[in-house]
Amino acid sequence: MNNIQEEIRRLKNNKPNHTEYSGKMKVSLTSSYKTDLEPIIAKITNILLVIFKNSEDQWPTLEEWEQLFPNWFIKKFVADMTKEEAEKWLKKWRKMSLKKKAKIKENMKWSLPDWIYWFEPENREWEYHSISEIKKDSFDFNILVDGWPFPHEAIDWLLKSCGVSNIIIK
Repeated sequence: MNNIQEEIRRLKNNKPNHTEYSGKMKVSLTSSYKTDLEPIIAKITNILLVIFKNSEDQWPTLEEWEQLFPNWFIKKFVADMTKEEAEKWLKKWRKMSLKKKAKIKENMKWSLPDWIYWFEPENREWEYHSISEIKKDSFDFNILVDGWPFPHEAIDWLLKSCGVSNIIIK
């Protein structure tokens, strides 16, 4: 699905060719923020550039990703669960109400291996398109997808880890 070089061009220039998403659906993740927008967009751009520039050849190891990403970002991840911890968590999860699951899922942190998996070219079901509709307290992070629904939780977490406070998908 992905043309990495084209995504890098769009990310650096934020000037998409509006005919280029013919046959794909443009989805906007309307992102609210409470601080200065410029550092938020700079962080998002930086992380995506690291991923995209390292996606064309051999996929980096976890240790290499830890070196490629800035330290502030690596600190956002949680440690991987042991098998025992995962089993215990799953047992608790299965007993929770849907409302409680939704609340937990919204605020759940990711481990680096679980998160970066969704950015591997064969697992990523979206392309970066643009940032638009910049307002005093929100902006649209636009992506292209082949269909709905699509896995967006890793993108949501990226945006939130860079300073976004709330996301509405349109």
